[in-house]
Order: sequence, then structure tokens, then C-alpha cells
Amino acid sequence: MTIIEVRPEEDGGLNDEQIMRIMMLVARTGRRISEIRMLDRDPLFPLDQLNPPSEQDAADGAFVAKLRYQQTKIEQAPDTMLVDAEIVAIIREQQQWVDTRLAPRWAPGTTPKYLFLAHKMNRHADKAYVLERVHQGLAKFAQRLDIRDSFGRLVDFNRTHRFRHTKATSLLNAGVPLHVVQRYMGHLPDHDHGVRRDPRRHARSRVPALPQGHRRGPRPADRPARSLRHAGAGQAHRPDPAQRLVPSASSPGLREG
Repeated sequence: MTIIEVRPEEDGGLNDEQIMRIMMLVARTGRRISEIRMLDRDPLFPLDQLNPPSEQDAADGAFVAKLRYQQTKIEQAPDTMLVDAEIVAIIREQQQWVDTRLAPRWAPGTTPKYLFLAHKMNRHADKAYVLERVHQGLAKFAQRLDIRDSFGRLVDFNRTHRFRHTKATSLLNAGVPLHVVQRYMGHLPDHDHGVRRDPRRHARSRVPALPQGHRRGPRPADRPARSLRHAGAGQAHRPDPAQRLVPSASSPGLREG
């Protein structure tokens, strides 16, 4: 993605570094694309610890900063996460790019509101990067590289929530406890969307698991079958369609004579 997104359009690229960095952060952090698009201009904060991370810690992939994002989906859910030096480098590179390429278009004294900014009609730097532009860029990216799945269908990169599922799955496969993964993904402890759990292994599951080999028993003889359609107040049940096909014995056409 780095090559085709940055290359000029005449060379087959999309010439858009912002899409490249947005998708890099989506894949690396597992955040929703809206949360990345609407990051503050400077979303990084130092860690709450006495000794700051050393250069060796950063090289080993240790957490070196805290990232604050826009939590707009789940009320009272976490809105910060720990990040490593690679994510910090992506954010710093985006800040430098904005100061070089977009700042000359702004009104004097403007302080940008977002890290990723709209290119046009944004003189006061208060509009985030347009989501539709991301969708268009990803669609062009898949078409130009002709990326297809095992069924020969063009891969739809606009389903960016798959990156989030991949990040959560990779953490679980690495042995990270479920409650830690939920906190990392910005979920509350009892908010388990996107995390598949086996109810036989988790006693806190809302729906108890049926015993293995369980089969539904026969309907009791004294229990009438449920009607496919319930009648409303003052409304009779609809007659059986088969009965409507049987002419009445009192019909004129069936009289003897």
C-alpha cells in the first residue's frame, strides 16, 4: 500500500499519503477508521511512569506513549490505548507532512484541529479527512493491483472493520487475557461484540449452553400448535387457504336438480 498510495497518479499511484497513514494506523492499532480520521492534532501523551522508556525498549516494541482517540460508539468506554514507537513515528510523520503541504493554505494563525485534514475548503483546518475519499482511494487501490480472494472476487478494502477483528484475534492467539483485549479494543468488560466466546468455557455467558447431543423433545399432546399469524384485537384468525378451495355444499352450482 505504501508504494501505490504515495506514487504520483501518472505513475499508477494515488498520490495520497494521508490514506496510507490512516490505514497503517487502522491495521496497527485495531481502531475504527472513524476514530483514526478524527484523531486530535497531537493525540500522544507520555506514559504514567517514573522512568521513561529507553531507546532499547522502543526498539524491542515496548509501549512508549499513550494515544487518545475519539470514542464515539460506546458510552463510558476507554478512549486511550498504549502504543509503541512505530505508531508514534507514523503520527509524527503525518504532523510534519501537514505542516509542509497543507499549512500554507490556512488562514494566518490557524491551529489545526485534527491530525488528518480535508484537502479542500478547509481554510481554518477544522474539518477531518473525508471518509468518502478513503473509500474511493481503497477501491482504486484494489482495482489497480487486481487483488482477489480465493473465489476470484475483487477484495473489498472498504470493509475496514476486518482489520479490527484481525487485531483482536492476533492478541487472543498470543495469549492476551480476554479482559485485556476488551480494554485494548475500547470495549467495556460486559460489551463483547466482535469477540467470539465458547459458552461451554465461559460461565458468564448470557445464554447457557445446551448439553452436547441435546434434542428438542416432542410437543405435548395437550399443547395446541401455534398459529402462524396471531389475530389482533377484534380480528378473527385467517381461514385455512385449503378450506377456501373446497366449495360449499349449499353453493348454487352444486344443488341437485
